[in-house]
Amino acid sequence: MSIYREIMKHSGVYGLGLILSRLASFLLLPLYTSYLVPADYGVLAILDLTTTIISHLAAGGLYAAVLREYHDKRFRDRRHLLWTTGLVMLAAISLPQLALVAAFRESIAALVFGASVVDGPSYLLLALAGLPAQLFIAFSQAYIRAQKRSTLFIGITIPALLVRIGLNVWLIAFEGMGVYGFLYSSLIAGALEALAMFLALFAGRPAGVIREAIPPIWRYGWPLMITSLAAVAMHQMDRYLLRWQLEDLGPIGVYSVAYMLAQGVNSLVITPFNQIWSTVIYEADQLPERLDIFRRVFRYFVLGISLVLLALALLAEPIVRIVTAPEYAEAGRVLPLLCLAMLFFPMHTLFRLPAVLHRRTVSVARTSLVAALSNLAANLALIPYLGIYGAAIASVVTYAVYAFFGHWTYRRIENIGFPIRYVLIAATGGAGLVLVQRAVAPADAPLVLQIGSALVLWLVAFGLVLAGPARELFRADSPLRRILANRGKKKAARGA
Repeated sequence: MSIYREIMKHSGVYGLGLILSRLASFLLLPLYTSYLVPADYGVLAILDLTTTIISHLAAGGLYAAVLREYHDKRFRDRRHLLWTTGLVMLAAISLPQLALVAAFRESIAALVFGASVVDGPSYLLLALAGLPAQLFIAFSQAYIRAQKRSTLFIGITIPALLVRIGLNVWLIAFEGMGVYGFLYSSLIAGALEALAMFLALFAGRPAGVIREAIPPIWRYGWPLMITSLAAVAMHQMDRYLLRWQLEDLGPIGVYSVAYMLAQGVNSLVITPFNQIWSTVIYEADQLPERLDIFRRVFRYFVLGISLVLLALALLAEPIVRIVTAPEYAEAGRVLPLLCLAMLFFPMHTLFRLPAVLHRRTVSVARTSLVAALSNLAANLALIPYLGIYGAAIASVVTYAVYAFFGHWTYRRIENIGFPIRYVLIAATGGAGLVLVQRAVAPADAPLVLQIGSALVLWLVAFGLVLAGPARELFRADSPLRRILANRGKKKAARGA
């Protein structure tokens, strides 16, 4: 099997787990919004952010660091012991931190939830109880990826996802346990998944610590903690700022529903693209027309993601009306702004190409920090006046900075000449169509009118794209089509 087919095969399987998880979250949204009021959903959003920060502080870049040393020739004959070394380091770093947070849970809960959430300390303690299993699962998944055992990955994660879904339905809908039901289902399902990972990877196998591996693992891993924390701040810090400035968890729940829809749809498009793009870039980089190929892929990606996000933005209010309770209706009005933000976010994946090809990834961390700081400044300036709409606009600003500051930084490594005008055209054109749709079918319009006007406007945009910038995609001599055709011929030759 060629390296390209191998990468595509395994990355496709791992991507399937993410896609199914996102799909499950969407399908369970009617359940969550029916049995959880916006304030409850806000509690879960704050809990998710808090535990995410704790897990990044506890694990840092440990997974990536062990994965890097796994391919070092020095440890070729002791690879399993390398993972047990990493596991000991994970326990030594994380468990004291978790114990410290548990000891001060009342003060932390008062800070992040506010005094109105009486059960805040209990919520936080339950979430902390599930973190060791979650950290172990993430560590074990890195081990599985290193071994390229994608079948094992699916064999464990899919049943665990089904167990989690079943427990959520039972405890939230039938037992009426609310936030506690969500936390207990996560705790039980996480423990079962962690047990399965342990039995598959570590049970009955030798354990030990490679002392000389500890310093390089630590040196490589701790800077990644900064990058990951900056990413958390960029994506989720607005939840804290909403809570501290609005003193109300209800709007956070509404905003989190809108954000989940925008980010979930975006992930369903970006994940499959990244799986293919991460393999094609190195092959395309060897061709004389490499720059032309990169520019064309950028254009088609912008057009494709724009059409997907435009569909979600135009159908935002009908979707929210159909899948959520009436208390969450405002999420449909916030969602188009988040769709605009999600248009800018994946541009960074393409803009950073020079840094990836020339191994200058420190510049990526610098860009993440700048975007995180812009997120903080924009949220502090906008939330007091505009509430969740201010947080959504701050997301637009943040991801625009992430994309275009990154573009400015990476072009100094190599100027590929990406046609960024397509991003600006897509952003302004999409915003204009959403405004037209809102004028034709306002929030109180019949559902049929909202859906019908959205479909008509989207078809207009789709037709303009096909007749204009996407027309060259169908040319027989397209360089991108030539690469894919050559890959197909090689595959057929190997099969023969």
